Amino acid sequence: MINLTVMEALCLPALSDAVLIAGEKGLQNLITSVNIMEVPEIDRFVNKGELLVTTTYPIKDSIKAQNNLIPNLVNKGVSALAIKPVFYDNIVPPNMIKQANEMNFPLIQLPITASFNNILNPILSEILNRQATILQKNEEVHKKFTDLVLRGGDLNDIAKMLSTLQDNPVSIHTNKLRKLALSISNSETSFNQIINELCIDAKQFSKIICNQTGVIDFEYRDIAIKILVHPVIIAGERYGSLILWLTSHDQFDINIVEQAVTIVALEIVKHTAVMEVERRFRSFLIEEIIQKKIQSRIDVVTKGEAYGWDLTSKFLPIVIEIEDFFKFYELDYSISSPANILKKLWTEVSNSANHYNLDTIIVDIGSKILILVKQRFDTIGPNIPSKLFKRIQQAISFDKKIVINAGVGRLIEDIMELSEGYEHAVKALEIGRQINGKSSITHYDDLGSFRILISEKHNPELRKFSGELLGDIIKCDEESKSNLMETLEMILKCNFNLKEAAQNMFIHYNTIRYRVKKIEELAKIDMNSSSDCLSLQLAMQIRKIQKSV
Repeated sequence: MINLTVMEALCLPALSDAVLIAGEKGLQNLITSVNIMEVPEIDRFVNKGELLVTTTYPIKDSIKAQNNLIPNLVNKGVSALAIKPVFYDNIVPPNMIKQANEMNFPLIQLPITASFNNILNPILSEILNRQATILQKNEEVHKKFTDLVLRGGDLNDIAKMLSTLQDNPVSIHTNKLRKLALSISNSETSFNQIINELCIDAKQFSKIICNQTGVIDFEYRDIAIKILVHPVIIAGERYGSLILWLTSHDQFDINIVEQAVTIVALEIVKHTAVMEVERRFRSFLIEEIIQKKIQSRIDVVTKGEAYGWDLTSKFLPIVIEIEDFFKFYELDYSISSPANILKKLWTEVSNSANHYNLDTIIVDIGSKILILVKQRFDTIGPNIPSKLFKRIQQAISFDKKIVINAGVGRLIEDIMELSEGYEHAVKALEIGRQINGKSSITHYDDLGSFRILISEKHNPELRKFSGELLGDIIKCDEESKSNLMETLEMILKCNFNLKEAAQNMFIHYNTIRYRVKKIEELAKIDMNSSSDCLSLQLAMQIRKIQKSV
């Protein structure tokens, strides 16, 4: 063992004549230094891990001080006390022996002929020699890891080296315990299957660990398992975990583990930087296609092949955006930066697509995430966009302030039609947010008459038409807070069923009838007229479109 224990110290020649008279259960206490007691209140001058040597001269005449000595030393974390009892007729006071046994504190009796110098110097030398061994070992391990990185070693190589050094299996995981690397060496066959199962099933493994760190004991399939979980921290943020599976033995060198964790962190930073650059180039290519800067289909397909994309396929475009993204960031500077939030959203989108085994192209365009779902077997399940959106919503629960909306465009038969497909998805997102509210996903084909109105959204006649019908109603609401627009919206939602609208608004039926009469007067329409009702619906749709522009 690298660190010196009390038991090992008693085996040194300097303490060959010493006798352990109490506290046998504390023999594994580690000694990091030695000290001599020269003053009564010694607990003010001792440190954790020290072996204290004394004749108890400073407290020889104080029973109270004798009774307080061992409890105070235990509280300070002192490893052991060695007494040369010259003032007690060569007998250690019985009360000290009793306390030492009760507190599992090693109490050593030195022979009357013992010299403190002959005890302190050999123990200090042993401690220094062991520390030098630790430093030398750490330097050797550091060199091994450094050479590994310089040779281009990856996370699997790091796990394999640490596994060899610690003679135990090693796994490296993301923050959600998805396996990144695994090395099983010198492990019992019965444990190999268990380790593989837990490393593959990140959800089950996460429930077992529950964000704990350090040494963890648990049972799996009625087998007791012990692991060391060490977090991988980068810039104050946890990026993953390194796990040492203590199957061969319970001993491990934390210094070596920490060196491995540092190398893992550097490898993750390097990998993340490379992925970020590649992600930007991927996004840039898709933006060029959307903006029709590349006119040749052959060029588009060829450039896509460089990223492993088959752009000859058909794709369903889905656009996801965070509600009021930059606005909510400006209101709360305590949250992550916009870039980090988008990166996390992009990661969750990618993980969700993988969950459903979808073949996708995922890029970020400004504050939006574009997902191109490749059509397979001549069809894309009609529920896939909704299922994907729901899973992404659940995954971004890392910040409850974040609300996302999504729009689904029409199937793109040819990649050169991406501009129109993207535009349709964006329109579905923007109008759907107005029609269906926040946290909604809207298909372009479900917009109905909105699609016609969208194409003419800048036509001044539309604004004039909406203003003539709704202008006085809006003005009345602003002046008297009469809730007429809210009432009208509910009536349209209930297909002009006044009784249902009143129930949904928790108001009396007569109240809603009064408001209807007021709306008819201000808009100069008759709700018994189908044409007037259609005009109201169009006016409300136009207003929603104008608000989304």
